[in-house]
Amino acid sequence: MWWEAPTRWVVYLDTERALVRCRTRSGLRGAWRHVGIVPRGDLSKVLAASEGRARGSLSVLVGSSLCRFETLHQVERVWRSSDLVALARSRLEQRIHAEGSTVRVATEAIWNSSAVACAISAELFAQIESAAASLGLTLVSVRPWIGELFRAISGQVKSAQALALFELDAVTLAIGQSGTPSIQTLPARDEASANECLRLLAASSAVDASSIHRFRLTHGIKQGRPRMRDAFADLVVPIEA
Repeated sequence: MWWEAPTRWVVYLDTERALVRCRTRSGLRGAWRHVGIVPRGDLSKVLAASEGRARGSLSVLVGSSLCRFETLHQVERVWRSSDLVALARSRLEQRIHAEGSTVRVATEAIWNSSAVACAISAELFAQIESAAASLGLTLVSVRPWIGELFRAISGQVKSAQALALFELDAVTLAIGQSGTPSIQTLPARDEASANECLRLLAASSAVDASSIHRFRLTHGIKQGRPRMRDAFADLVVPIEA
């Protein structure tokens, strides 16, 4: 009996771009393939023009410029995730002055007694849902990319007090090993503004800039890079101090 192998799509989104990868399983194994970097508005066209679109799943990783973060402290006694989400929604709504219907909130414990909450625009979420449905894809998840990335590179940064991530349109500073855990993001237009944003974030968090481990998301596929991964971690390179 003929059977079409399902294709797994993974997409990174920021304010302007979409990075697209896919993997079609053949037997028990399958390699990731880099489809391309396209304007965000062209994502549906790219998925529709690729083979295997009729059967498959879609996972979306949202860049930090499209997220609003809130750190929740001393949440070890909050057992139910629904309660954590409700608490996070209340905090985030106060910050961004939004009604509950305008954001989708997800939370994820990343430190012993703290959790990071991420709000994504309900409009963006609806656009992603609509695109997946129109292409016959099963939408598996819509998650902040930075959480997936930190898991992927955790072995490289075990002793780090603070991490900075440079994306093309944002800079994020995450503090987790000591003091008060936090995660903050500022939009950035270019390298000069990105460095200034990091300086401001470090100053507001009372972190010594020289102690920050810095990483950059690059969009070039170069020979010798680690094998492709679904979290795009192979596109992240350390920045020398």
